[in-house]
Amino acid sequence: MARQDWDAVVIDYVTMGWTLPLLMETARTTERPLRLVYVAHNHEASLRRLAYRHSNAAAALRLAQRIDGARIAALEHRLLATVDCVTVTTAADLALFETDAPQQRYHILVPGYDGPELAERGLTAETPRRVVVVGSFDWIAKQQNLAEFLEAAAPLADHGIGIDIVGSGPPDLLAKWRQRFPYATIHGRVDAVEPYLQGARISLVPERTGGGFKLKVLNAVFQHCPVFGIAGSITQVPLAEGRSVRLFPDFPTLVHGIIQDIDNLDGLNALHTAAYAACRDHFHWSDRGKSLRRVLAGPQKEG
Repeated sequence: MARQDWDAVVIDYVTMGWTLPLLMETARTTERPLRLVYVAHNHEASLRRLAYRHSNAAAALRLAQRIDGARIAALEHRLLATVDCVTVTTAADLALFETDAPQQRYHILVPGYDGPELAERGLTAETPRRVVVVGSFDWIAKQQNLAEFLEAAAPLADHGIGIDIVGSGPPDLLAKWRQRFPYATIHGRVDAVEPYLQGARISLVPERTGGGFKLKVLNAVFQHCPVFGIAGSITQVPLAEGRSVRLFPDFPTLVHGIIQDIDNLDGLNALHTAAYAACRDHFHWSDRGKSLRRVLAGPQKEG
């Protein structure tokens, strides 16, 4: 990096905070002022605390969670104290960051979407009576969310509703889930999520903990798969409860809502059609690039 004068360096995600000493040394040795921008995916300190409070893990693992949470919070604090500006993905995270470091400059910058897109889709009686959960289950908070949902989801099998779980996770954990939840099909990592979204009547966001922007919501919206989730888990997406998304206070009511609506094809088709119309023109990467350029053109932190 020291071989070229950069206008700015973007630090993408908190775990890249280890680069700060190297970047500060580079900034001291370059002739051109170097702007540092931290791209925050979540307010990590509060997210780790929440995951710890909701953890049902054994004592040793909970201790590890607590230590790791403190380490990440400290790294996040150093980033806030050092960089020239911070981009966040939600208004809720913005409020938390402003409390932590009110002197910092912040900008809400929601990711764009350039994935596969269906122009239209109609659910029919031939569409499998299945629901799908798409995500990554490598982090313990995501694992806890999914396990708690699957515990509550057993009644779906009694009503002939299949469950597809699509996404990466520790192989030994996925194997345990296959034994523990035989009524769910645990696929693990797949090459493409679109066939699973197209083969389901409902896409689920069953998360009590773990805020922030969720690209998997757009995956579902742009495949015309109706979205059901837990209230508070879907943010910075222009979806309206009852019109373009269904939200529920907890897992039991989510499961009840699935059972109640799985065969309401008119209602489900109206839901995904409204969601697609609401999101279609709001997630262009070109707009995000222009926004980031304006962020980078802003003033540099003094000192």
